[in-house]
Amino acid sequence: MIKRIVGGRHLVHRLMSLGLRMGSEVELIQRRGGGVVVASQGARVALGAGVAEKLLMLPIDSTQR
Repeated sequence: MIKRIVGGRHLVHRLMSLGLRMGSEVELIQRRGGGVVVASQGARVALGAGVAEKLLMLPIDSTQR
């Protein structure tokens, strides 16, 4: 789950347009270098290292769902 986005207004709006916002549940699909591919609400999104490091994530225990 995305706990916090450490970035400016432009980054927050850009991520929101991709369906990623604080509180969104995301699944890590792939790590490649510093970048990642995540899935959220049925869509996959590739994020570069600079953007990925600005997302503070909180792990979710899948057994408690």
